[in-house]
Formats: sequence, structure tokens, C-alpha cells
Amino acid sequence: MEDLMGNEGGTPELERSGILGSRRREMNYHFLMSFNKQQLWLGEQPPSSMAPAVLKSQSKMLVIGASGGSMITTGLASTLINHLWFGKSLKEAIKTPVLFVDSENAVKFEPEFDNGVIKALEALGHIQKPADRFYNVVNAVEKKEGCIWAASDHRKLGEAAGY
Repeated sequence: MEDLMGNEGGTPELERSGILGSRRREMNYHFLMSFNKQQLWLGEQPPSSMAPAVLKSQSKMLVIGASGGSMITTGLASTLINHLWFGKSLKEAIKTPVLFVDSENAVKFEPEFDNGVIKALEALGHIQKPADRFYNVVNAVEKKEGCIWAASDHRKLGEAAGY
């Protein structure tokens, strides 16, 4: 299948929208060349990633997503546990300080993390390293009993907005 410019590999959705692929040196919809320095090629890992999810039950729906590379799983899991298991509001669940285990198996804590938990993990032999920054960012929207609630992560100065 061809896209609008006759390039092989187009899809019906892209053809209808006028969006072209992201390959380097390919003309876009406005006939401008792409000059993306971080162009990905087959088999390469993206420099960043995200993780959207939709959780649905009979009484509510939760749409949640995160960005932040290797910290995505930690951010999402922490938020979901705090919201669904511990009953915190979306805003509080996202705001709750997290811990992160890095690729060297060292535990890093956000500055406001519970000192009692930190000391208990140290007593169990976990190695702690200072965290220079936490860049996991979680955003969520929930529909519950006819009301819509939204929350955005303060770590990236996010604010939920709506009408």
C-alpha cells in the first residue's frame, strides 16, 4: 500500500488523514522535509516512552497514562495501588512520593518518602542511592457515578483542566 506521496508502506488511516510516515527525509503533509535528529530505525529503542491504560468496571472507568522511561512502571503501579487499594483520590495517589529501584538494584526515594519505610528497607539490606531527580509523570481521568475527575502530575507542573 502507498501513502499520499507514493511511498510504500502507507495505511488506510494515514492515507485518509494526510499524515505521512516518520522516516527521515520524507516529505510531510505540508511538503516540508522531516529533519528529526532522533529518528528511530527498525530495531532501535525510543529515547522515551509512555504507557496509556484504560481500566473499566461496572461502576467506573479510569484512563491513566505515564511517561518517564524506566520509571513508568513504578509511577503507574504506585498510583494504581494508592488509588484502587488504599482509596486515595487521583490527585493524592499521583502526588504520593515513590521509590524506584534502578538498573543497579539500588533503591532511590523521593525526598518526601516515609522515613520509616526507608529505614526498614535499609535494615533488610537494600542499598540506597541519592535520587538526583524523579521524572515519572502520571496523568489520569476517572468517570465514577456520573462525575468526571482528572489529575495531572505535579512533578512536571501539570494541572488538570476541564469544563
